[in-house]
Amino acid sequence: FAAALLKKMPGLSRVYFSNSGSEANEKAYKIVRQIAHKKYDGKKFKIVYRERDYHGTTITTLSSGGQNERRAQYGPYTPGFVEMPHCCEYRSQYGDIDNYGERAAHELERVILEEGADTVGAVVLEPITAGGGAITPPEGYWETIQEICQKYDILIIVDEVVCGMGRTGKWFGYEHYGVKPDIVT
Repeated sequence: FAAALLKKMPGLSRVYFSNSGSEANEKAYKIVRQIAHKKYDGKKFKIVYRERDYHGTTITTLSSGGQNERRAQYGPYTPGFVEMPHCCEYRSQYGDIDNYGERAAHELERVILEEGADTVGAVVLEPITAGGGAITPPEGYWETIQEICQKYDILIIVDEVVCGMGRTGKWFGYEHYGVKPDIVT
């Protein structure tokens, strides 16, 4: 199954099996922390997550969850997770602008620079925000996210627990946007 799955995921070379989406995301976060220790003296351990995205119900995946109503009464949370604003164009934070997707993606860069690029190891995003509603990203969003991550040597974790396995018409939701993830859960 792992070999067949990898044929559907060009550029990726390993499969790790998990019992749930929460465990898959937790495993991805552990990989980021391992890389931080092996390559960056433990410094690039922070993971940026997006407001409104949902990544699971363990304490650590709640730490990366952008839905406060699901997080209520479970803190304190695992340190090292930092929130960035959503990309829901119909709830625009910037008013009516032509390049909303690019502008929303640049919030990632703002967070990276505030935290220190040498401390941020990854960003975790749903390709289509599912837990917060079926919200597709605006034009230019994923391309800009990819550029920012390449610029600052940051891994892209795509949470496909809801969008994957053909649920969007392609094998994975990220395929709709041309993004090349480092880790897919």
